Parts: sequence; structure tokens; C-alpha cells
Amino acid sequence: MQFEGQQLEGRLVRWNDDNGFGFIRIDGMKQDVFIHISALRNMPRRPCSGDVIEFVLKRDAQGRLGAEQAVIRGLTPVAPGQKGNPVAQRKNYRIAGRPLGGFGWFVLTSVAVFSLWALYLDNNPVPLLVYAGMSLITFIAYAMDKKKAIDGRWRTPESMLHLLELAGGWPGGLIAQFKMRHKNRKARYQFVFWAIVFLHLMMWADYLLLSGRWIWQPLRSIGSAFLL
Repeated sequence: MQFEGQQLEGRLVRWNDDNGFGFIRIDGMKQDVFIHISALRNMPRRPCSGDVIEFVLKRDAQGRLGAEQAVIRGLTPVAPGQKGNPVAQRKNYRIAGRPLGGFGWFVLTSVAVFSLWALYLDNNPVPLLVYAGMSLITFIAYAMDKKKAIDGRWRTPESMLHLLELAGGWPGGLIAQFKMRHKNRKARYQFVFWAIVFLHLMMWADYLLLSGRWIWQPLRSIGSAFLL
């Protein structure tokens, strides 16, 4: 592309502050340019939609256009780590973890107790193994997505993270949210996440207390109907 490597400017038309990325629109260019918060070094505030961004146009290893060495027009850069540098403050804030709250410990303890209960009653280790294995996979997926966010690379789709949580990895996801402060501030993501947790707890309650009458038996009937 003829503009690659050049100093350009454009308007920030979309900005996702929770995930720290957005898109710049340049007059005369059909494709919007991706920008990550890490490309905006030492700005006195975080960007917002409508800002004019000056940047160098680069292409990543996958051939996608991205902004580097970016500044917000009209703002004077501040020293790295300076108190008035909210970009640096937000990044450091998100890396630091925090202890798991009481409700978090409650749901984690519940699934552990339910899995051990199933092992005791039915001699069935599968739930315990599935939760442990999928939680490890989900925790790693969160860590990789967090690293991508910091490095300014393309992120893991949220639908993929939710699929891992639904498959039994939500305990690992919950631990990762508190340990990494990742995905724990986005309301829409949290709504889906806790809906998955609630579904798992309801399925366990049905299985252990109601012999599966409300959820498990109808699911088996539906599955059998599809197999016929």
C-alpha cells in the first residue's frame, strides 16, 4: 500500500475503552485502521471517539493495517509513568490482580463439592476431571488474550472464551478474571459469564437433588430424538 510507513492522520470513529482498541478513518482510504492503546505513548488522557490521531501506518505479520507511534492531536505527551498519564495508569491497574471475593469463593466451592458428591454417589470422576481440565484451558486462554491486549495484537473472540466456560471452564475463567483483572469490568461479558455459571449450578442442583427430572431427563429425551 502506498501509505504504508508514512505519517498519517485520521479521526477515531470507534473506540472500545474496556478492551483498549479502536479504528481510525482516513479520508480517501476504504479500510479503517486498527489502533491499540499501546500505540499511544505518554498521552495525558485516554482516547475517545472523535479524536484526531496522528500515526505511522504499519502492517502486521498477518498483513493487517495498524497504527503505530500514535499521538492525539492537540495534546502534549507527558513523561512515562507520570501521575498525569492515565494511559500508563490504566495499563498498570489492569495488570495487578485482586483477591477473590466471598461470592466467587462460594461458587467455586460449590462446583467442587458437587463434583466430589457425584464422585461419591455414582463413582463418576468425569465431572471433576472435566472441570479441572477445562478450567486450566480457560485460564490459559484468558492469559493469552490478556497478553494480546497488552501487545496490541488481535484478540481471542469473546464467543470462544464463553464456549470454553460453557464446556466447564468457567471456574478457571472466574479465577483469571480476579487474578488478571481481565474481562471483569465489561458488563455484557459479565452478564453472559454469570448466566453460564447459573446454568451450571442449576444443572447440578437438578442432578443431585431432583434426580435430573427438570433438566437432565428432558435433555436426554431431546438427544435421543435427534439420534433416532
